[in-house]
Amino acid sequence: MPAPKESPKEAPKPPKPPTEINKRAISAWVADFKSVDPTVRDTAVKVIPLFGFEAARKSAMKSVIPLIDDPDPGVRINAILVISAVGFDKIEDVKAATSMLAAAIQKTAPGSMIRLHAVRCLAGLGPDAIGAIGTLTSIASDPSWETRQAVCAALGRVGAAVYDDKPAPAGTTLTAPPALKREPSLTAMSKLNLSLVKDESSAVRMEACQALVVLGPPITADPKNYVTVAAPFMQAIGGRLRLEKDPSVKIWLHLLNIMYDERVLEGTVKTFTADLSSSDPNIRIQALNALGVLRNKSKSALPVMMTQLNHADLNVAAAAIDNILMIGSDAREAIPEFEKLIAEAKDKEFKKYVEEALKALRKFPPAIPAPLPLPMAPNGRRP
Repeated sequence: MPAPKESPKEAPKPPKPPTEINKRAISAWVADFKSVDPTVRDTAVKVIPLFGFEAARKSAMKSVIPLIDDPDPGVRINAILVISAVGFDKIEDVKAATSMLAAAIQKTAPGSMIRLHAVRCLAGLGPDAIGAIGTLTSIASDPSWETRQAVCAALGRVGAAVYDDKPAPAGTTLTAPPALKREPSLTAMSKLNLSLVKDESSAVRMEACQALVVLGPPITADPKNYVTVAAPFMQAIGGRLRLEKDPSVKIWLHLLNIMYDERVLEGTVKTFTADLSSSDPNIRIQALNALGVLRNKSKSALPVMMTQLNHADLNVAAAAIDNILMIGSDAREAIPEFEKLIAEAKDKEFKKYVEEALKALRKFPPAIPAPLPLPMAPNGRRP
């Protein structure tokens, strides 16, 4: 008689955050924010996340905001770091923090760590921190490359388009795209364009490029105006492509170029495919990521992407897995390669990773063949 199968064990639940630390409730620690001793204030603000993010947002984070302007720089930095980690539940708190962070940036010296952390914090607040766009653009030439890089990242997130996220009415299927509530910030895009052209740091140019990818091309009510509005960006991208020496930045410049002018899609996919033969694993990963961003538009590169599944560097192989999945239904032809990879994998964690990816790949519906084009009538119209 076969032995009874054991029921699968449930994953252990994470422990609940404490309601007291050192026998003090969160309210007692918040009260310490008003202590005259900066050591007490500093300790209190660092303790807040230990109560769990939900409790911190509910009971403490609004009180953390004034500490952005604390007279002690250590307290200021730790308040900013806690805001970056925990965030807020209410939009009014986000706006209050945005104003305080913008003021802190304006008051601090160029190149300062407080400025850097404040900019990174604004990036984490996302589009709700749109009120800080002017402050961010005003420090885009900060002497610190890390701050300039953070400014580019923040402009891409704070200046992003905002869409209506209301769920579809019950019993209906929403087929139309969500309504645009706010266009991507043209101010942010213009400043990023300048960083892309002029900044000496490849890390800053990379961040500017990726931020422009996030923002997308400018939106015009009349499609006829697109060429005029997009021309400065397309000129900057083309000029930078001719000058760019960093191969990773060049990959993302090509991707950005496609977003503005899809006529270059086919040639650019071939360029990314060629990058998959690079001796530098990082270049292969960047090229795979760019192909993944293009989703099913890069399906012609799928055969070469599959050759990366057996790369000796597991980071390259993992990037190939992730970005093959991004192609969608057309990637189902990679199923045999995934099965072969599982059979040959020696690393247990990697094998498990491929198995999970294969499950996801099998869930994709079969790709629907493109319909044959209808014949044209003599008058040029479809019959």
